[in-house]
Amino acid sequence: MSKIKSWCRANAMLVISLLAAVVTAFFVPPDRDYLGYYDLKTLACLFCVLAVVGALLPLHILFSLPVS
Repeated sequence: MSKIKSWCRANAMLVISLLAAVVTAFFVPPDRDYLGYYDLKTLACLFCVLAVVGALLPLHILFSLPVS
């Protein structure tokens, strides 16, 4: 049980988002129409931005940008 609690604390954002998804599923049950709501072009752009940010993090470039 302590392993589960420590994992939940380490991944709090994931746990909260999963709980929110479960709660909202009670109000609006998922169906087949939800598959058509995803815009693959937007998801691809978001993935590319996150991939670039992930590649720049080890180089510490993003930490030096806000400093003027």
